[in-house]
Order: sequence, then C-alpha cells, then structure tokens
Amino acid sequence: MSASCRLAGEMFSLAEFRSIACARCLLYIYLMVPPFQGRYETLICEDGLLVCDREDTALHSDCRCDNPNAVFNLPSFGKNRSHFSPLSELSISPRLPADFAFITQQCCEAADRCCQNVLTKRPETTATTVTQTAKPRCPATWDGWQCFPESDPGIWNYKCPNYIYGDRLRNDIDPLNGVLKECTDNGSWYAVHVDGQSSEWTDYRLCITDNASTLKMAAGLLAFTITAVCILPAVAFISTHRVLYSQPVFIIHKHLLASFLIASLTFIFNCVFFVVEGAPGDHLYFSNHFSCRLLFTVQLRYFRLTTFTWMLAEGVYLYRLLSPFEYNHENLRPYKVACWGAPMLLTIVYSILRQTMDNDECWVSPSEVWWLEWGFMMGPCLVLICTNLVLLTLIMCVVIKKIRFNPHMEKAQYTKALRAAIFLVPVFGLHFLLTIYRIQSSHTHQIVNLILDGLQGAAVSFIVCYQNKTFQECMAKTLRRHGLVQSAPNKEKPPGGTSFHKEETDRFLRSDAVETNFGDRAERL
Repeated sequence: MSASCRLAGEMFSLAEFRSIACARCLLYIYLMVPPFQGRYETLICEDGLLVCDREDTALHSDCRCDNPNAVFNLPSFGKNRSHFSPLSELSISPRLPADFAFITQQCCEAADRCCQNVLTKRPETTATTVTQTAKPRCPATWDGWQCFPESDPGIWNYKCPNYIYGDRLRNDIDPLNGVLKECTDNGSWYAVHVDGQSSEWTDYRLCITDNASTLKMAAGLLAFTITAVCILPAVAFISTHRVLYSQPVFIIHKHLLASFLIASLTFIFNCVFFVVEGAPGDHLYFSNHFSCRLLFTVQLRYFRLTTFTWMLAEGVYLYRLLSPFEYNHENLRPYKVACWGAPMLLTIVYSILRQTMDNDECWVSPSEVWWLEWGFMMGPCLVLICTNLVLLTLIMCVVIKKIRFNPHMEKAQYTKALRAAIFLVPVFGLHFLLTIYRIQSSHTHQIVNLILDGLQGAAVSFIVCYQNKTFQECMAKTLRRHGLVQSAPNKEKPPGGTSFHKEETDRFLRSDAVETNFGDRAERL
C-alpha cells in the first residue's frame, strides 16, 4: 500500500498532497480574505489553484483546471509542471505583497514536513493496545494551515503559524493563545455543516495581535541594554588596570561579566535584526535559515551555559578563599577551560541533535523533545545553581563560625553576614530557583522573569565592581588623571588604608583582604 497523507478529511498520495496542500496555502492566506474575496473565482485543482477574475468576462471560457495559464502553483510543489504557471507569474489587483510567493512557500514546506514526519507515521497497533484503548483517537491531519498529530478526545491548543497573516512576520502574536482544534469522543475532528456539507473546522480566532508580546520585547531590550551599558566600563577598567587584572578574583569577575555582556549584545542584535517589525533579517527567521539558528543558539544556549558556569566559578573561588587552606598562586586555567569549553561541547552536541530531531523556528523555543532540552540545557543549569546553593550554605557556615569569635559585636556582624548573603544571590544566580517554573498563562510573570534575567548582569557588575573599594579607587584615579574630577586634597590615610602609589602596589597585590569585596567582608567577619 502506497503512502498517503490526510488533508481536511481526505486522503491523497504524496504527490497529490504536496500540490493540493500548496494550492490551499495560497487560497487560505490571500484569496479568501478581503480585498480579493469575491473579486476572484478560485478552485482547488489537482495541479494548483485556479484563479479567475470575475470582472473579466473574456476569460470566463478559459477558467478551467486544464488551462495552465489560469492555474498557479510553486514549481517545486505542483504535480505536473506543464499543467500550471509559476506562482511568481500570478498578477491580480490589488497587488499581492512582494513576498507573497516566499510566504506561501513557508506554508507549503510546513505541509510537506507534516506529511513526511507526521501523517505518514502510522502508530503500531497490537492486541494489547486495542484492549487498553478506551476511546478512539482522532487521526493526524493537515487542515490547510496547521499540522495536527493523532490526538485523544479533547480540545487541543497549538501555536499560531506565522505565515497565516500573509503580509509580514508578526511578532505581536499572543503566544499564550493559539489555534484550537477539538477531537470529539467518537474519534473524529469537530466539523461544521455548511450548505449540507460537513467540513472539519479549526478555530483560529485567537490568533490575533496584541500588545503583550511587544511589551515583553521592549522590557527585554531595555533590561539587556542597561546591563550592557553597566558592564562595558567595568570590563574595560578591569582589563586596563594592573592592580585589578593581576588578581585572580577580578579575572573571574571579568569572565563572568564578559559572558553577561556578550549575551546581552546578542539578545539586542537578534531582536533588532530578526524579531522587531520590519527587521532586515525577518525572512531569515521565517525560513529557519542557518544564520538565524546559529545566532539564537549562541545567545540562548552557549552564553546561557557560560553564564552559569562562571557563576559557579565565583562560588568555588570564594569558598576556597575562605577555606583554612592557603592558595597563594592559584592557576585559573582549569576555570577558563571548564567554564568556556564545557558549554561549547554541550552546545555542539545539542545543535547536532536539534538539527536532526526538531529543526524548526530558528530554535528559539525549547525543543519539543523533552530529554534534549533537559539533558543539555535546563538540567546542567539546574545542577550548577544547586551546587552554588550548597556553596553559599558552606560559605555562610564559615562566616558564622568567625562571628562567634567576637561576641561583643555579634548583632552587627550577623547583619553584615546577612547583607553579604543577599549580595551573593544574583552573583551565584540563585534567584533562578524562584523563577525556574515558568507560568505560561501569565504575561506578567513572563515579563518580570525577562527583566530579572536581563538586569542580573547589571546587578552583578555593581556588586563585584562598582561597590568594591579597589575598583572605586582605580576609577577615581583614572578620572583624576583625565581631569574629569578634581583631585581630592591629600589626607592622612587611616591605619590599614590602601595606597595606589607604585611603591605600595606589590604590598597591595599580596593582600588577600582586598582581593574582593567578598574577601573584605569575610576577613572583617
């Protein structure tokens, strides 16, 4: 028995399905809506879509499916090339959008993927499964716009396909609403009866545009822009001041901030280049182009993982700094190899598997293959967060033990310890434990989560750099050198103060107490 695919209740061979499904894409996207509806006579033919102008009486006799000049289809989808004209030659009034053939092709390709990957897959039926199946299931089908797998009785919600709007990419679609299709208890898709004929029906009324996604995108752009603006000077100062870049802790800070910075810049670039209305690369996003998949993978997978690995490096280094063992000349090469290399390896393996198993929509959304997303992305991130939570607990135990040696200032010291723990939450990424469960039905939760994600880098830059006394003195010295601020009058430094004169630089670099503001607090506690 030859393979066949189901289209709106009818079965077609593979060649017929490709041709007729593509013709329906053109019909449903453009010619069944104003201003073309009623103006043109249309008919689904075996080789394409018949399109005739009702106002042109001279063509009425030629308006038939065997006239290749009146039947249109994409050359790569039509059944018999000599029986239709290329879709690019379709000329109607008013003119179709410039990209109408390209947009129609996206629908045709989606139908072809549905036929190859869903409709031709027949579930294995055994005596056991027949006995255990209580209710019949609705068959897998293509309704003309959307692919629906074999389903149990109930109402199913699917994402609105972007090509149905016809004029451009829509980025203001509400992702929480979508296509609704009902599978009835008797194992058939819900149908409506019009003029005595029954036709399967899908509810696309929720595929409307709103402001929620636009607001979410604007909030994300603002948050990540703030982070980029805050981090860039911090990374520049650390990279250009020997007092800072010679200390291991500031090297780790710089790598963490660099990961935040590049992640923020790629988010901004991807939104502006691929996503916003009228973006120059929206056609690449639309066609699932390699460049689109690459850039979104770099943003959403690689730099997401590197951020988590460097947050773990912060936790590991701080714990080792507070441990009773001495680490005078710690080699940071293992940190760099692990924190940049391990995410690269995971991302490469993820990309290979995603290409073969779920290659759709530029890989922006998490894969529908649950173990792929959890095994290479969400799972490792969760493990890293939990490890940092354990490290924070151990660090606080060390700090509390030191507090007990000075009972006269116990209350004040506990306050400092609590403040230090709060500061470590964004540095260690522990706030993700509060937002790891995504409430898909709440726009507010999604926007707040994106803002927290975007502003984390800015918060970390203030904690590890702008509030650090060493960093502040380097910044003040640079500003005075360039005449941006007036030099402060020389005052006698209090005992234990840090000088930045050349003769005291070596002593400063050997001081563990000023390696970081975390170290400062720990030593004082």
